[in-house]
Amino acid sequence: MKQAQALDYAAVVARAPAGSDLAAFLAAELPWLWLDAYVAMTPHAVNVQRLTGGDGHEYLFDFVDQLIQTGDVAAVDAAPDRLVAVHGRSRGPETERDAARMRHFPLGAAVAEEASDVSLCDRGHMIAHGSGGGLDINLVPQLRSLNQGRSDEGSRYRAMERYCADHPGTYCFSRLIYTTLTDHPRWIEFGVLEHGGALRVERFSNVRSDAEMAAIERVFRARAEVDGASGA
Repeated sequence: MKQAQALDYAAVVARAPAGSDLAAFLAAELPWLWLDAYVAMTPHAVNVQRLTGGDGHEYLFDFVDQLIQTGDVAAVDAAPDRLVAVHGRSRGPETERDAARMRHFPLGAAVAEEASDVSLCDRGHMIAHGSGGGLDINLVPQLRSLNQGRSDEGSRYRAMERYCADHPGTYCFSRLIYTTLTDHPRWIEFGVLEHGGALRVERFSNVRSDAEMAAIERVFRARAEVDGASGA
């Protein structure tokens, strides 16, 4: 993987026309920056599509499997289908949390004994359930201490999520930053446009160490080779 590209969000905010709806401006501008950054960090062709989920948020999702099926990318050297970013305005949850359904969402190589203890990883909402986020495409393997606020970083992360839940209509986003060809992001970049007009963006580590990230990648690649050999 190539070096993850940092984005200058302050410069984007500075380009917004005076008196404009900053949330609408960011919603129009940021997806293109996220896409460019993702393409720059991914060593093979991408197939990123913009989708509106049932929760009303817009998702940028890379459907790599379609490229594998057409022969444009070799399966053994490819990333899996994975989320690039999600953004939109917060709102109250419309349904109860479906814990039973969430349990069927795969956690991938992160739960393998060789990489990490299963208890260290959650199926994390990239837009929190309390802010109206859904399931499926919105779920990503997430470090439990981050997802549940059990660390200094986790405390800040949960505070940002609570702000969105407590202020419906807040523009917010999650951008996933990958340093391996797996579906486990190395970092989660979370942004909240606060009601005073300030855009707060923080980058949170999604593994305990680079060594753990490397272990997750080794497990994932080994599984990909087995699946490729079996024709799965």
